[in-house]
Amino acid sequence: MRDEGTLTPITHEQVPQAHGAWPLVGHARLLVGRPLEFFRTLPAYGDVVRIRLGPLPAYVITHPDLVHQVLVTEARSFSRGYVHDKGKSFLGEGLVTSSGELHRRHRRMLQPDFARVRVPRYVPTMLEGVRELTSRWRPDQPLEVTRETERLALTTVTRCLFAGLSEESAALTQGSVPVLMKGTVWRGVTPDWAARLPLPVNRRFQRASDDISLVVSRMIKMYRATEQEHSDVLTTLLNARDEEGRPLTDREIHDQVVTFYMAGVETTSAALAWTLHELARHRDVEERLHCELDTVLDGRDPAYEDLPRLTYLARIVNEVLRQYAIWFQMRRTVRPVWLGRVLLPAGAELIYSPHILHHDPRWFDDPDRFDPDRWLTSRTGRHVKHAFLPFGAGVHKCMGDNFALVQISLAIAAICSRWRLRPVPEYRVRKVIHATVHPDRLPMIPEHRHSCRSEP
Repeated sequence: MRDEGTLTPITHEQVPQAHGAWPLVGHARLLVGRPLEFFRTLPAYGDVVRIRLGPLPAYVITHPDLVHQVLVTEARSFSRGYVHDKGKSFLGEGLVTSSGELHRRHRRMLQPDFARVRVPRYVPTMLEGVRELTSRWRPDQPLEVTRETERLALTTVTRCLFAGLSEESAALTQGSVPVLMKGTVWRGVTPDWAARLPLPVNRRFQRASDDISLVVSRMIKMYRATEQEHSDVLTTLLNARDEEGRPLTDREIHDQVVTFYMAGVETTSAALAWTLHELARHRDVEERLHCELDTVLDGRDPAYEDLPRLTYLARIVNEVLRQYAIWFQMRRTVRPVWLGRVLLPAGAELIYSPHILHHDPRWFDDPDRFDPDRWLTSRTGRHVKHAFLPFGAGVHKCMGDNFALVQISLAIAAICSRWRLRPVPEYRVRKVIHATVHPDRLPMIPEHRHSCRSEP
C-alpha cells in the first residue's frame, strides 16, 4: 500500500490518538457507553487512528482499501487480535477465534458443508421454525419482536446443529446463548481484571458457558455411542476429516458448535428484527415488498428456488446488513507492516469496523437513510470497492454467510407474505451493542394482510 514516491512515512507513535482516553481504562468507557457514536468520529482523524483498550494501544483503520489489505491481499501478515485471544478462554478455538494453520485446517474441513449447494437441505428446518413462531401470533396482540426473532434464530440454529436434542437441552442452550452474546462484547473491550470481579454479569456468563458446554458434550457423547447418522451439523463435524485423514477431537467439535451458535444467532436475529422495524417505518418499501411476494409466491410458502426472483427483498436485506453491521473486529500484525504511510511493528493491535465503513458518506451517499434501491445494479457502481463488509472478507470471512442470507430472506418472505407488523405508537427504539447492533426492545402489533394484487 505504501508509495515511496508520494507518502511521507510516519511511525506508529505518530498516529493521531482519538480524544477521550482516561488513565488505566483508556477509551473503554466510550466503547462500552456509546461505541457507535465514538467510532463514527474516528475517520476525521485519518485513515489510521490510535485508541486505547485499557493501557493497550490499538489502531483503527477507517479506509476500505487498507481494510482490504489487512483482510485479503496481505492476510498472512496478520493474526487474530486481542479480543479474539480473550475470547478463546470462553469460546475456545472455533473459527471465530482461531488463526493461522489451525484456522486453515478447520476451514478446509468444514467449508463444503456450508457451500451454496448444501444450504438447501436446511431450508425445511428454517421454514418450520417460522411456521411455529407465527402460529402463536394473534392479530392486534403486541409482540416483543426482538424476543421473537431471537427465539426463531435460536430454534433454527439448534435444530440445524442437533437433530436429536431433547426439549430440556434445547431450552438450556436457548437460555444461555443470549447471555454469552451480550457478555462476549463486554469482556472484549474491558480490562482482564473486570472479568474476574464477583459481579452478577460475570456469574451469569460463567453459568451460561458451563450450560452450553454440558449440552454439547452430552450430544457428542450420544452421537458417538449410537453412531447414528443425522442430517445436521454435528454429524458433519463428527465425519469431517482433514487432508491427512484426521478427525476433529471432541474439544474441537465443542468449540466449533459454540462458535456456530454465536455466529448463527447474533447476525440473523438482529437482521430479522431490524428488517421488520424498517418495513414498518417505510410503508412504501413494505408495499413494494408485499407486491413482489404476492407476484412471485402467489399465496404459497416461499422456497429456496424463489430467492433469485425476490430481487427487491434481496436489496432490503442488503440495506439492513449495511445499516446495522458488526461494529468491531480485530487483527494483530505478525511482522512489520505498512498501512498507507504508517509503519506498524509486529504485535500491533488493529481494529476495523464495518459500521464505520457502512456509515461513511465518502462511500455511501446519505448513509443514515434506509434506501434499498442503493443496491440497484445501476447505482452500485458508486459504492467504493471493499466498503461493504457485512460478513468480513478474505480467509476469515464468515463461512455461514450464505446460510444466514437464505435464512433471513426466507423468514422475511414467509412472515411478510401473510403478516404485517405495525409499530407501537410513540415508542422509540434504542440501539444496543452485542457483536452486531440490536434493538433493545421492539414492541410491534401483528395483523393479517391481504394480497396487494388487483382483483380480476
